[in-house]
Amino acid sequence: TRGGGLVRGRRPIVRSPRGRLSRSERAAGRGTFTTDCRGAGLQPSVTTEIRIEPAREPQAAALGIATGDEVCVRERVMRGGDEVLQLAISYLPRTLTAGTAIEQPNTGPGGIYARLEDTGHHLTRYTEQVTIGRATDHEARLMGLSAGEPIFRVRRTAWAGDLAVEINDIAITGNRYELLYDLPAK
Repeated sequence: TRGGGLVRGRRPIVRSPRGRLSRSERAAGRGTFTTDCRGAGLQPSVTTEIRIEPAREPQAAALGIATGDEVCVRERVMRGGDEVLQLAISYLPRTLTAGTAIEQPNTGPGGIYARLEDTGHHLTRYTEQVTIGRATDHEARLMGLSAGEPIFRVRRTAWAGDLAVEINDIAITGNRYELLYDLPAK
């Protein structure tokens, strides 16, 4: 309580890879971030910058391509309501994106994963590496945080068989998200 009244926190945004990465969500026309926002009752909006550039060594190694090969870079500022919740930079081999909606700001229903599957790249798995980091000055400014505030850093790789089709470096506000992993027992 504060001043005799009850103070309620904002509803957390639950980020569950099982639901957000599902084909059923893509078939319903939702991408991963749209699914997160929908579950939290927020209206999603995304500002996207697209560029083509030579792959630097870390991206090339992660994608299994040569350093200098062209990649499509999709850099996004992702808002729920009027709050920036995520910053995401995807790198995709240009051999997969040239001439597709992936190189457009609005990729259409289901996002880039639906477009990859439209071109015959059936997604078979995702890997995510999650760390905690401190917001850089640039991230803090965009996300409305204090510099050095904790954020989740997620590197997701999308796979079509043995082919890495996308790496996505994501910065997520640590004060709003709850990460949920529902894993089958084997």
